[in-house]
Amino acid sequence: MVWDRGLTFEKLLEALLTYKKGLRYLHELGRLPAKKRATLRNINILLTALTNGLSISEAIECYSRFVETGEREHIVEASRSQGKVKPCVIPPFIDDVDTKIGDVKVKKYTIIGNTVRRYNVNTHTLKKAFTRYIKTLGIPTSITKPQTPEKAKTNIGKLKTIHEKLKTT
Repeated sequence: MVWDRGLTFEKLLEALLTYKKGLRYLHELGRLPAKKRATLRNINILLTALTNGLSISEAIECYSRFVETGEREHIVEASRSQGKVKPCVIPPFIDDVDTKIGDVKVKKYTIIGNTVRRYNVNTHTLKKAFTRYIKTLGIPTSITKPQTPEKAKTNIGKLKTIHEKLKTT
């Protein structure tokens, strides 16, 4: 698969977290310009997409709900699947400070374009990397597919288990 460049989940996660760490450092110094606050928000959305196997529009919905409610677990409407949903858990590297820094007015195509330019990867690569990663953990890849609301509720527990493993690594 040439389009995904064979990037692993771990490499993508490391790249996003490294960039986020630099932005958070600027924020702590009081030197994070408004434009970079939007970048931090976009990084958080990409982290949500990567750690849940979501499309960008699904990750935007999940992150927006987190900012509005403060709840970390959500069931979002699956894109391109009428009546189906997907489970979503906000990853442990996103905290309340992140939500106070950036606004939630998100443009899907801005995120997609910036990801292609900055990381030279297609945003679908995030989803594929997550699928390959959970396969190595022995977790069924069906948790990333559109499903019924009842099934999504049970799969939230599996995503939380994955996120707990990420916290320890």
